Amino acid sequence: AGKIRDKFATDTLGYLTMLFGPSGVGFCHEYDAHNFFCGLTSASHPCWSFTTKKWMNMPLGNGPRQKVTFRNIKNISGALLMSRDIPQRYLLPNVTNLALIDSIIPMDTVLQMTVSNFHRGATNRMTDIHKELGEPRTVKMIFVVPGHIVSTFIFPTNMPEYVQMFVTVAKVMTLSEARKFRAG
Repeated sequence: AGKIRDKFATDTLGYLTMLFGPSGVGFCHEYDAHNFFCGLTSASHPCWSFTTKKWMNMPLGNGPRQKVTFRNIKNISGALLMSRDIPQRYLLPNVTNLALIDSIIPMDTVLQMTVSNFHRGATNRMTDIHKELGEPRTVKMIFVVPGHIVSTFIFPTNMPEYVQMFVTVAKVMTLSEARKFRAG
């Protein structure tokens, strides 16, 4: 406890990881990120683009959003259809920590929360996810990580060409504030 108290201001996440393990910290991060993006009222949020290597505002806001659940990848289109009368939807799997994706902002944005500096995303199932989303021209895969991970995050290399990848944090910030996390 004394060790945590002495370092709390400088390395909170590191000590929480030591206490609870990466899964416990990851669950807390995911929970906080869902609440942030579900309630985000601004029209956009800064995300760092893997393609352009620059920060850009992405249309992730205009909340609060209503949570809609889906059972698995094959049920995404059904959840979208059943909730079509809800203008601001935030789709979540009804199982904790679905390995493929963590949430969807209709109709073309998939969020993946992680506390690691690397995540494969849904590389093996992106074709199925793309189809369930109605085959939009592009799918935006946004990795949501803690602030100290943004600068070192490694994107997957085998995503289909129609997937645009981004990294961000679940924190209210401007583009100039976001540039402190990763150059670009």
